[in-house]
Amino acid sequence: MTSKCISGMGGVGQPVELGKHQGPLRIVAFSDYRVQKLDHLCNFIQSLRPRPDLILYAGDDVQRFHPTPQLNFFEELAGIATYGVCAVIGNDSPSEHTGPLIRGNKVWDVHCRPVILGPYAVIGLEGAPYNPKLIYPLAYREGSAAKHLRTAAKKVPGKILIVVSHAPPRKILDRAQRYGNRNIGSLALQKFVRGKRDVALVVSGHVHRCGGQCAHLGKAVVVNAASHDDYGEPGRVAIIELEGARVSTIQWELLYEVGAILGIGRSRTEMLKAAGIHSLADLSRAPVEFVAHTVKTSREQAELLTLRAKAILDRKAHSVGSLCVPGGQRAFLDIETDLGGKRIFLIGVYLENENKFHSFFAPTWAKEKEVLENFLTLVQSPRDLSLLSYSGSKFEERVLRARLSAYGLPVMITGTILDLFWPVSSSVALPVTNYKLKTLAAFFGYRYKHPEIGGFQVPSVYERFLQTRSPSLKKKLIQHNRDDVNALRLVLKGIQAISESEGTKC
Repeated sequence: MTSKCISGMGGVGQPVELGKHQGPLRIVAFSDYRVQKLDHLCNFIQSLRPRPDLILYAGDDVQRFHPTPQLNFFEELAGIATYGVCAVIGNDSPSEHTGPLIRGNKVWDVHCRPVILGPYAVIGLEGAPYNPKLIYPLAYREGSAAKHLRTAAKKVPGKILIVVSHAPPRKILDRAQRYGNRNIGSLALQKFVRGKRDVALVVSGHVHRCGGQCAHLGKAVVVNAASHDDYGEPGRVAIIELEGARVSTIQWELLYEVGAILGIGRSRTEMLKAAGIHSLADLSRAPVEFVAHTVKTSREQAELLTLRAKAILDRKAHSVGSLCVPGGQRAFLDIETDLGGKRIFLIGVYLENENKFHSFFAPTWAKEKEVLENFLTLVQSPRDLSLLSYSGSKFEERVLRARLSAYGLPVMITGTILDLFWPVSSSVALPVTNYKLKTLAAFFGYRYKHPEIGGFQVPSVYERFLQTRSPSLKKKLIQHNRDDVNALRLVLKGIQAISESEGTKC
């Protein structure tokens, strides 16, 4: 499947007049609601006081808003807001479905027709910039987008503009990681916003990793309201107030669901739902024995699940028990491999007693054995050395054992590697939805020097190094590896401090 490119994007209809409006304009904005529960979102917005004047949706998976012919979530949301919903479709929906999918009482597809509300006008831009390397069912040429935006603005002269665009402006909250690290925003939108003094607000999505952030462009504030599409990720919602042409406040809310809790997957979510537990608040208040019986687990695990829900609601950590890790001589370990985890090109080790970081890097795959030998020389000399890693799958132990065996090297040291994932995740409940190292490091305040690269990107960076021999790429790989080791040290220290502060010592 290749990108579908829209040459002219269709015409822009006459504006819809929603009437007069005085005072601040209260907006609820969200985007990329691909896995989050829409009824949960409706309940949250229903609970807001005061109610929103307008709800803006910046696209993707608009089909979800019509799960049955009788159910229209756009219309339900529109009934909550004073003036209704303004929406555009994203890059994942065929353009011929625009009309049927964004419909209902007080529901406006602002790509097709602007909306006028007192001194304000809302215009829209559906789809995303055309890229021949990506699979976008709905994409546009920048020239067509520029023409579309100019035409829409001419339909609403003299108004303060609010732009709802699925894609952000180029180089504004648009740095993506999937399919390569790059900017994927719209240049046409960037030029339009920068060149007009009457654009007050741009609401966008598309780039999930930039969701929950805002930035300035020209006279406007750009809000990326995208939610992640991994199961259990919270919905991101922005509550925005406009006073004239100025954005006065932006408040972010994260809407967590029961499935966000580590240890509760799809099947347990359904079990809890059948038992009347629909929210994190329900789970945090439920008797531990009842939760254990419902999801068929031990009392200890059920208590951990309820405390994880409480931690997210309270936005603070709760100690579950002591984190017991080996004392004596310890080393923190992280390895980097090819994408399949079959070969090792980098090993980082921090020896606690030396207060020193050691890095073993293979400039070619032919040097892998040398890296392993140097690693063994370092870690076999101290007696009773404990090696600490973090993966949740004994990754370092498994891969090192396999590679050492492949070269006929001793594997005894791999038996001393302790994967801290399970001790850590079972000893403390944190206000996070996953216990990945980067997530925990961010909670404890650690900042990676190269946050744009992660586990899936590192092998491709190494492949680029092999092709280019770039010293800067080698430096980046070693720094990322060092960051993982240092992050683990900080996380361990932080969790031990939480345990001690609540009186749970090993």
